[in-house]
Amino acid sequence: GIAGLVLLTAIAILPATAVLSATPPIVVKIILDDLGSTGATVGRISALGTAGALFGTFTSGFVLVATLPTSATVLGVALTTAIVGVVLWLRYRPASQAFGTFALIGLLAGSTLTAAVQSPCDVETAYFCASEVTDPENQDASFLLLDTVTHAYVDKTDPTNLRFSSIRMFAAAIDAMTEGEIDALHIGGGGFSVPSWLTATRPGSRNVVLELDRALIDFVEDRLDPAPVDRTLVGDARISLAAAGDGFDVAIGDAFGGLAVPWHLTTVEFLEEISSTLTSDGFYIMNLIDHGELEFLRSELATARTVFPHVAVVTVPERFDVGGTFMLVASKRPIPAESIKARSSALDLEVGVVTAGELEGFIDGASVLTDDFAPVDQLLTTS
Repeated sequence: GIAGLVLLTAIAILPATAVLSATPPIVVKIILDDLGSTGATVGRISALGTAGALFGTFTSGFVLVATLPTSATVLGVALTTAIVGVVLWLRYRPASQAFGTFALIGLLAGSTLTAAVQSPCDVETAYFCASEVTDPENQDASFLLLDTVTHAYVDKTDPTNLRFSSIRMFAAAIDAMTEGEIDALHIGGGGFSVPSWLTATRPGSRNVVLELDRALIDFVEDRLDPAPVDRTLVGDARISLAAAGDGFDVAIGDAFGGLAVPWHLTTVEFLEEISSTLTSDGFYIMNLIDHGELEFLRSELATARTVFPHVAVVTVPERFDVGGTFMLVASKRPIPAESIKARSSALDLEVGVVTAGELEGFIDGASVLTDDFAPVDQLLTTS
């Protein structure tokens, strides 16, 4: 529960915080040899501490997070701190050798234990702990786990085996609204389930994938063996979208950070950019997860209606009460609700489609998300 999380956080953070907060006063006491220079000495130490904090913040956010797995960063910082401590002790060691002996023993023991700990991941990227888990009912198929969330199901021998309802809803909408080979833009690669399905069922289709994580792409290609795509653009979708081109029949939004769509991929401005990549009768389908009062879902639908003339939400009917995955359909032409239902039924999935006047009542004045106002996490938390 919440109390347990607070306790674990306190155990993990408070000891280190107490030690680090004691450092500046100790340093001041050591180097202060004249009370008349107290202000200058304390100010200098404070300035150095602030500069170090800024350096650490920006280095972590813009360098370490983007280039190294979290475990490597934490281990590197811990070992660096320990080594600096030992070096300083060797230089300024007191007469008693006990502290240094214990410090060296602790450093060696900590390094050994850290090296011995097995990672729960098959590969740890800069963004995810990624693992492949074989389906116990089908040895030719695997689940792709990113952190603690199952993101994809890939049947290596049958790409038309779409286990997840969210992917079957994508397939139903595409089949209901297009024929023959198509040009598809995929926002989020995951296990490359939809591109592989399109390649198998619509030979000649063009698949362009926008994926944030290069290491994840390499892992999926190596372990899950998806069908080749025409082009993969690595980077944030808001940045790489401009390089994807235009003329797409459908754009498929399936990018997640945990259980939430990154906020900057939910706004009016982003949907306008998506619309500009589509043909005159193109459409956008988006995977969403929400629960409770469904505040995020309603806000995203309200947002889509400001950009696209036709909007609908598709899901298994009971999810409106219990929550789960929903598919937003935003189109430049009328949405064939009955055809989507029929195509879903053919994929062994019974769905409801809310559109037009019924959708207006469901949205019920929900906020429109913009680049200046997109509190996605808060909407999900209060849902």
